[in-house]
Amino acid sequence: MKRVAVVTGGASGIGAACAEMLAEEYCVVVVGVNEQKGFELSQKFGGRFIQADLSKRDDCKKVV
Repeated sequence: MKRVAVVTGGASGIGAACAEMLAEEYCVVVVGVNEQKGFELSQKFGGRFIQADLSKRDDCKKVV
C-alpha cells in the first residue's frame, strides 16, 4: 500500500510540479481553489482533488 501525500496549492505552479513528482511514489491528494485545474491535474496521475481554500476553517475540515 502506498503512502499518501497531500499537496496544498497543488493545482498550479510549484505545487502542481510537486504533485506530479510525488505521484511516482505516493497516492497524491491535490488541494487547491481552482477546481478545473486541480481536477485535470489529479486525473493525469490517478490522484484525488479536493477544492479548498485553506485560509478558511470549514475548508480545512474538508481536507482532514
